[in-house]
Amino acid sequence: MNIVGIIDQILNYMGNLNHRPIEEPKDLFTVIFKPFVEGFPQSQLTMRVHAAMKVKELRDQFKVEHDIEAQIFQIDLAILQDDKLLQDYDIKEGTEIKYFGILAPVLLDIGVFDEDHYGRLGSEILKQGGECDVKGVVEGLKGNANAKYELYEPGLITEQSIIMLKEFADKRYESERVDDLKIPLHRVDLIELTSEKEVKALERLFSCQYNEILIRRCEAHGKFINFHLDHSKRTLQVALNDDFQGGKLIYLTGGQMHTPARLAGSITIHENDIVHGVSLLNSGIRYGLFMLQT
Repeated sequence: MNIVGIIDQILNYMGNLNHRPIEEPKDLFTVIFKPFVEGFPQSQLTMRVHAAMKVKELRDQFKVEHDIEAQIFQIDLAILQDDKLLQDYDIKEGTEIKYFGILAPVLLDIGVFDEDHYGRLGSEILKQGGECDVKGVVEGLKGNANAKYELYEPGLITEQSIIMLKEFADKRYESERVDDLKIPLHRVDLIELTSEKEVKALERLFSCQYNEILIRRCEAHGKFINFHLDHSKRTLQVALNDDFQGGKLIYLTGGQMHTPARLAGSITIHENDIVHGVSLLNSGIRYGLFMLQT
């Protein structure tokens, strides 16, 4: 064989290598994560992993999937070390791993449902109803006493798009199984679930450079979001349904409590100077689509 033939064989061999499909690990299994602090942000999270994965890779994947910076992973009394493999700790299907983590800003910006915010300003109102010392709560949280919010009637998002967004959230819930599920999206994902026309209409309405999109699916019954100010500079929320009990968005401004009627498809926009919270969710599933300028 001449030199040209040998070179051709080498090139063909290298080309075949480049086109070989990358095989995923065949030993994928599900592990369960539980927080040291019960219910932070959910009582239980899950993730698909493989035995040859390093703990550092586990930590990175955990952040991507759940938007939580896990500082500690622990099994029984053993703290998992970044340079070790999961198999070094005999981690397998159904293994429970305790974690201590910090919520990423996007999770904090849309509030945390909790069953007991007692001791915080206005918490008794959100849990039990009644009148609120609006002035005291707004001053205590350093909010703007005359902050504005915007409410838009349904119509910008079609009923079919709303169905698609809810079905997408339900499908993710089948694998996540958490009562307050937050799903980050890219713009292209939102276009695929709705349409480019609808996404552009939302962008015109929001009229700012946003950098976060997510869907929230919440059935945290008996829990509420206490009055707070957002970290995000500006927030747009599309109510994707109204067939649940409780879970009312409440703004405190102008010396009054405002509970806008949020029918499915309606939109609210507010900035980070307005004090707001969500009343106790009694029953049903509460769906929402968010755009955030952080």
